[in-house]
Amino acid sequence: MRRDRRFPPIWRVLLAFLAAPFVVAAGFGWMYPFDGQSPSNAAVAFKSAAIYLYAVLYPLMFFVGLPSYLTLRHFVKATPSYSASIGVISTLIPWVAIEMLFGPFKDEANGVAVHSSGARTAAGWLDFLVLGGWIVALGALAGLVFWVVAIAGHKSPEALVSG
Repeated sequence: MRRDRRFPPIWRVLLAFLAAPFVVAAGFGWMYPFDGQSPSNAAVAFKSAAIYLYAVLYPLMFFVGLPSYLTLRHFVKATPSYSASIGVISTLIPWVAIEMLFGPFKDEANGVAVHSSGARTAAGWLDFLVLGGWIVALGALAGLVFWVVAIAGHKSPEALVSG
């Protein structure tokens, strides 16, 4: 006998997919702002967050996050830990692929060479790992934001289990 499958309303899922990338964009806009001629750090961070959001995170959400949600909602229970792990995977895998394919996008960080003669230096690998740590943390937070917006207020989270 087939179990009753109840999923959150589509408006909650869409709102969650719009809200969760803001967490990552705000974090990256503040930590890794693009150089600009704005009068304040907040203005540079805001503009950087908008670029991250529209150029990177919304396409990533559309091509990775949405298919993950639509597929996994039939197989796993919607819990904060699963949502956080999907957030981590959705942000970490594309970033690692881009970093490995194209290498570092800068020659130095804080006055220290991060790559020399086409290869990463020790400082370059450390910079790679630190950025990866921030991506993991912000991806997990975005997954939790998704869970809070889409799942947490739904009438019966236990009913989100199928099979």
